[in-house]
Amino acid sequence: VWQAASPPTPGRTSLLTGNVDPAPRFGGCGPTVAVELARLGHKVGLVTWIGDDDYGRRNLEYLMAAGVDTRGVEVATGQPSPRTLLIYDPSGSATCLYHPSGSRDQRLSAATANLAREARAIALTVSPAHLTQAIVTSRGPKQILAWAVKADPDAYPPNLRRELMAAADVVCLNRDEVPFLAEPLSGTPDDPYETIRRACRGLLVVTAGAEGCRVAQRDGWASV
Repeated sequence: VWQAASPPTPGRTSLLTGNVDPAPRFGGCGPTVAVELARLGHKVGLVTWIGDDDYGRRNLEYLMAAGVDTRGVEVATGQPSPRTLLIYDPSGSATCLYHPSGSRDQRLSAATANLAREARAIALTVSPAHLTQAIVTSRGPKQILAWAVKADPDAYPPNLRRELMAAADVVCLNRDEVPFLAEPLSGTPDDPYETIRRACRGLLVVTAGAEGCRVAQRDGWASV
């Protein structure tokens, strides 16, 4: 994670601040959500992919120490773990550069499918589109589905975005991700918030850092 003096743009230099070589830290959308839910006292299982390198081993130990069920964690022999480079600008917005390593090839195993079916609720963060689709297709009719949006067009092609907005009980994203969610929908271009509100079946939460968040259901918006 780096802090930048201005947003990175092509053709311009942006100065980085803070440590020259920031220490790597535990991360990943799914692992972070799993740990926080476990800290709140929930029984949590995680489906994700890591390499058998030092990063992967340390993250696996961290997950287990936090009380996360790691039966759904695939450890790939001889492959490095994925890497993410985050660059935050002064407004708090982040540029995310992600190398998936071999995680794009992860499939829904029988053991993982059973783990997902046992769950009372499924929280989607980001994974290969085919894996997300398989989990959503195989879930039970009474399972709660929550989606923490990630503006990754490879993981979430337009058709999958539309399907998840219509299916999820909760959709959570940050304000920078609103255009990404509105992109595959027909609506007024200058009002993407209303466009996604109409498309979401359940609760919609848009976060804005220190400014709080906006929450919407079918009948309109509220600021929190």
